[in-house]
Amino acid sequence: MSILARYLNRLLVLRFVMVLGGLVLVVLSLDLMETSDNVVRSARGELVAPILRYALLRLPDLTAKLLPVAALLAAILTLVELSRNRETSAIWSTGVSPLRLILAVLPAGLLFGSLQAALDNWAAPKGLQELYAWGVGPYTRESSTADTRAVWLRVGGDILRIPSGAAQSGDLKNVIIFRRDARGMLVDKLLAQEMNGQGDSWLLEDVTRWTTDGKEPTQLGSMAWQGELNLEGLALLAGEPRELTFRQLKDLIARDAYGQRSVDLYETWLHFRFVSATAPTFMVVLSLAIAYWLGAAASIARLFISALALGFAFFIFSQTALAMGKVGLLPPWLAAWAPVFCLTCLIVVLLLRREPTHQSARPRAAPSG
Repeated sequence: MSILARYLNRLLVLRFVMVLGGLVLVVLSLDLMETSDNVVRSARGELVAPILRYALLRLPDLTAKLLPVAALLAAILTLVELSRNRETSAIWSTGVSPLRLILAVLPAGLLFGSLQAALDNWAAPKGLQELYAWGVGPYTRESSTADTRAVWLRVGGDILRIPSGAAQSGDLKNVIIFRRDARGMLVDKLLAQEMNGQGDSWLLEDVTRWTTDGKEPTQLGSMAWQGELNLEGLALLAGEPRELTFRQLKDLIARDAYGQRSVDLYETWLHFRFVSATAPTFMVVLSLAIAYWLGAAASIARLFISALALGFAFFIFSQTALAMGKVGLLPPWLAAWAPVFCLTCLIVVLLLRREPTHQSARPRAAPSG
């Protein structure tokens, strides 16, 4: 590694650590201000230990969300400092190509990307799963019919609504079943206080039945219901995709989401895990491309605003495409990789089409005579 590469990587890593640490500290402090009372109440008298535990469990998810932003800001601050000290002028004047400069900072970018992959695919899901198991603050999975995070499944011709807490634990309570006929028309609605069984044979306990004719509900006691349910898969389906590890996502896709949900949702998230690992590196490369395009004579404010605007435009585009892929409006691979492809094209254009101010003016020929 050359002296220039070591210098640039050291500047990037130091600023990345400071920016990421500051962002995480601020966001975590705001989170604790909102949830600390609930955390302390759940610990039954203890004060410090539950707050520290909550902070440690929240740390991976917060860090994963803020890491690409920190990489972008670290790259911008590094370039701003180089520009203020006129070091960018020295770099360009020595004939260093933009490709060589990108390769020089690649170790820092790969370091940021590796950290992002480790957080997204292991640390953050584990932390979220522990928080839901703890059931503190907003991380609760209710077992009541008022649960807004319920799991909706289609089993044969019937539609099931299972509270997320019940789906996660496998203790099926407060299950609602909408039974339909062969034409897909609603026949009746069943509310089972408890559901026991395995495979495709289930016994519904303490059942309340509503019919489509508007009559008063009737109590049926217990009744049999036929439908294929996989409790192991149901626990995975109860969580959001961001709460699943890479291996769990692959398992759901391989098993066709146990026939209960659209596989496109999990395929989109699987592709997005790969994309998110590349985002920090792309933020560093984008900042360098903008600095090269603007040239050494560009103002610091223009460099800062341009890099920040394009970086956040990529984040917005990426999240929008992800949302469209989750609901099936875009193919999973396209929803995940389209923003990266567009960003790559933009970087290439910036590197090939420089502003005139970047090129040094040729000396005029002395007048003859």
